[in-house]
Amino acid sequence: MSLYSDYETDESTEKQGVWVEYSPNKDETVPAFKVARLCKTNQKYQKLLEARTRPHRRAIEVGTISEKVAEDIYLGVFIDSIVVDTRNLQDRKGKAMKGTKEELTELFKALPELYEDLAGRAKSISLFRSEAVEDEAKN
Repeated sequence: MSLYSDYETDESTEKQGVWVEYSPNKDETVPAFKVARLCKTNQKYQKLLEARTRPHRRAIEVGTISEKVAEDIYLGVFIDSIVVDTRNLQDRKGKAMKGTKEELTELFKALPELYEDLAGRAKSISLFRSEAVEDEAKN
């Protein structure tokens, strides 16, 4: 092992995203989200975050931004810059979802632990390490 094998990531995969699958739906389809890497080198994420926080910069600096406003900003940026694609998403009643921004916003607000889990995975270096990507390609 070396620092490179431990920390080098596949840049194209960071941008194009990797699929993260969850437990099967009642009809046995597997819901999944394709996520880009959530990190400082993701220019799309950084630019969108900068643009959406700019109007609230002073409130952020002095700590007076409301939690709801901050959560809405970060959730919107996540959906618009990190979630690349979705498949087999269903609502509570089993109806197919298209994965629109509105649907994802509603889903992540209804299931905040799902949002936290997915964001954590998008931040995780292990999904995007060059070695992991090569191993996945072999399988």
